[in-house]
Amino acid sequence: MDDGQSIWSLAAMIVEKHGVRATSFAELQVLKARHRGDAVSMQRWQNVVAAAASILEGKDFDLSA
Repeated sequence: MDDGQSIWSLAAMIVEKHGVRATSFAELQVLKARHRGDAVSMQRWQNVVAAAASILEGKDFDLSA
């Protein structure tokens, strides 16, 4: 599974669990990663935020955008 697929899958699970609060949950994970100084995790969670927002809006998700 490539990173884009894993991000999409994680976002879908978070949306299923948290509903409309999914992006807030993912944004909190971005802040936690930033606090730890973990730039890689921070970027991945930012991608999860974007993917979750796309799912909630009913749009396709594209990491290259």
